[in-house]
Amino acid sequence: MKVRSFASRALLASMRACVLALAQAALLATVPMIAAAAPAPASYRSNALAEQVDALVHQGFEHPEQALIALRLMPAARTGSIDEQRMLLLAAGIVEAQSGGAARAGAIAEKLLLLAPMPAPAPAPALTPTSTPDDPAVRAVGSSN
Repeated sequence: MKVRSFASRALLASMRACVLALAQAALLATVPMIAAAAPAPASYRSNALAEQVDALVHQGFEHPEQALIALRLMPAARTGSIDEQRMLLLAAGIVEAQSGGAARAGAIAEKLLLLAPMPAPAPAPALTPTSTPDDPAVRAVGSSN
């Protein structure tokens, strides 16, 4: 019996080694396929305007007046998108705030709010068979008549 159990243990160990080798081979075979199927990460694209604005914000620590003048002249030289306008306003607000111009920074913040995207309206509450006269949906229907 001991010979048989020794043989079965050896066979079991051999089978485990074979299964592990097959699993490892399968894993090594699929890694290149997964790598080929995965999209490449987006590469960094230089944004000249963003880099100029960043440099002006840094310059604003030492020379806020010069940085603000340059930031105000930038939109005149280009027709920018809403995102660019927001970036320029944010930069001007940062320079104003760090130089002690809290009121001017607040005015710039108000302009930024005007350029903020508007959220989608909330869906109207639904009428259900168990709606009561106090439900907002019932009141809305009643007031529209």
